[in-house]
Amino acid sequence: MPVVSNTSPIMNLAIIGELSLLRDQFGEVMIPGAVLEELRVEENLPGSQSVRDALKDGWIRIEAVKHHPLVRAMQRDLDKGEAEAIALATEVDADWLLMDERDGRKTARSMKLKGSVRVSQRQTEVFCNYRAGGGLLCENGPSG
Repeated sequence: MPVVSNTSPIMNLAIIGELSLLRDQFGEVMIPGAVLEELRVEENLPGSQSVRDALKDGWIRIEAVKHHPLVRAMQRDLDKGEAEAIALATEVDADWLLMDERDGRKTARSMKLKGSVRVSQRQTEVFCNYRAGGGLLCENGPSG
């Protein structure tokens, strides 16, 4: 089950200590180089250590994008991370594309990608609603 993620779903879940939800749900998550750059894992930011650990453990895996003309075309409307994530999802025929930016989700749907996820961060709450396949991916309520 190939899964590709953009920056925000990974970072938002890492910041609130729930990054493991992605591993538990999907096993392995691929990210393109631009997403790695946006994650800024070399800096000491909230959630960065969790992302570094996931990269070291190998369940978040960096994958190079091959279709650079597609990335450049999408960068007219999207940032590089979103464009590369969508391009990678098409290249690996991903079952899921994890993306919470509205324009990115719209572009992904127009390209007939199989799924997109909206992740919302609200203090200690995580809601992951998915569109393809129906149902609820994950939901955590307030802690404490």
